[in-house]
Amino acid sequence: MRTLLALFLLSAPLAAVDSRCPQPAGLFSSSVVSGANVVCMVDVPTPTSYALWAVPSSGAPVRLSQAMPDNRDVIAFQVSADRVAYTADPNVWTQYELFSVPIFGGSPVKLSGSMPSDNDVDDFAFAGDMARVVYRKGRNATGVWDLWSAVAFGGASSVQLSQANMSAVQRGFTVRGDLVRFAQDPSGSGVSTWYAAPVVGGA
Repeated sequence: MRTLLALFLLSAPLAAVDSRCPQPAGLFSSSVVSGANVVCMVDVPTPTSYALWAVPSSGAPVRLSQAMPDNRDVIAFQVSADRVAYTADPNVWTQYELFSVPIFGGSPVKLSGSMPSDNDVDDFAFAGDMARVVYRKGRNATGVWDLWSAVAFGGASSVQLSQANMSAVQRGFTVRGDLVRFAQDPSGSGVSTWYAAPVVGGA
């Protein structure tokens, strides 16, 4: 997955990182402005090892992601008004789990629950007026991907939104308010059907 990410990023235009961010050495840095804050994914303090930082309107940068070994990375993040959700591999190399942390700093909480050894979290998005995070979890080797929803600040179990015991939820789910729209192949025929489910779970 790390190699695929690098290939994608190398083929895409590189966006400039906000000048308020800790200045990176690597090519895959990015930043997002949220209100008076800027959130930065940069390879600081270790070159080629990406971490998340927030820079308030006044004051020093605050590290958001947890300390990790030098060969681990934050690879994606999403920002709401008061929290940042991100995927990283702090526990097992290249096994990407989902976390969230207050935008002003604090202890990250894990949202993706138990992780089988061959699973990763792929795409994710804030939902339900930013109170929840919807994410796909599964593995490329088998094509089994499920869709889940977690409370953005942690402290509660994730709920499965996709139908169990069916084939993969496709990439490209969309969130509209309290509903999540996603494609899943209920019969394994190769033809996907679109579904909508409440972000808190349900039929």
